[in-house]
Amino acid sequence: MQRSALLRLTGGRFRPQRWGVLLLFLGLLLLLRVVLGAPFIGFQPQIFVLASLLLAGYYALAPLPWLWTGDGRIRPAFARGALQSLVWNVFWLGAVALLMHGLRNVLNSAQPAPMVALIRPAFLHIPRELLLVGVNLPFAFMVGWLIAEGDAADRERADAEATRQSLLEETRAAQARALQAQLDPHVLHNALSALAELVREDPVRAEEALVGLSDLYRRLTRYGQQPRVRLGEERILLQDLLALEDLRLGPRLKVVWNWPLDLDDLELPPLLVQPLVENAVKHGIAPLAEGGELRLEAAREAAGALRITIANTGLPFDASALDGTGLANLKARLVLLDPAASLIFRSENGWTYAELRLPLGAHP
Repeated sequence: MQRSALLRLTGGRFRPQRWGVLLLFLGLLLLLRVVLGAPFIGFQPQIFVLASLLLAGYYALAPLPWLWTGDGRIRPAFARGALQSLVWNVFWLGAVALLMHGLRNVLNSAQPAPMVALIRPAFLHIPRELLLVGVNLPFAFMVGWLIAEGDAADRERADAEATRQSLLEETRAAQARALQAQLDPHVLHNALSALAELVREDPVRAEEALVGLSDLYRRLTRYGQQPRVRLGEERILLQDLLALEDLRLGPRLKVVWNWPLDLDDLELPPLLVQPLVENAVKHGIAPLAEGGELRLEAAREAAGALRITIANTGLPFDASALDGTGLANLKARLVLLDPAASLIFRSENGWTYAELRLPLGAHP
């Protein structure tokens, strides 16, 4: 690991939710002292300071040399880690020993350091500071390796999960782009079909439709390169499509907008609303000689979702339309987009409603 990652890891050890681990570690040190036969003594500052420093060192400092690589690798080779551990543990244990030596002088205490007194035979005249380092060095070596192994395993699992999520998101985005690209020619195919019908009926209006179709194609080409567009751009695209339908259907198509302009800056994946409008006109209004009414409504819900409702009179909703290219494509994109996104069709009092709910934070 690199220095920044090690610093974050070390800082994370002292989060409040991990204090219980520190207390457990301290309890184990005290239990070890009792097991080794040290006499019970009351609270002494020297004992408290030494236990706290060793606890912090074992828990936070000893694992570091087993994780330090200086590059993107999670841990070094064992031989390098062992050498780093020996050097590093001698350094910080030596610093603890010197600090305890100074503290003894300040307190003017004849009581030897408790961890040293446990194991120093009377016939050995080894300085307490050196003995402190020698006794704790193998413990720091082993404890540091064990903690580092756990950290490395956690990091490997986290990296593997992050990679899996990244690949999943890339796959979802690629699938959404493929579905979007599939839909673009479908839109143009329907527009050209309407135009062919209009050429026979009214060549002048067909010429106007050709200009509108050119603008529509330009807009669809730009949409194909964007994962998200402003809702205002989606509204303009719908206006262009309905303008073509108006040239074809004339007074048979009545359009009512209830679409607040203050929603125009909201972003969403492109071509989510177009299939609903196309379906309403093609299957609900156009087959009837008298035509029908189309209503387009957009609103922001209190829960933070965007609700778009496309309602039409005319023929009732046919469930087989869900298998068509436009709606099948839309359903597939919503599954990839967000599990909370929904599309509901219902019929009520001669109206067919297609209600799309989309979390505003959803991504394709």
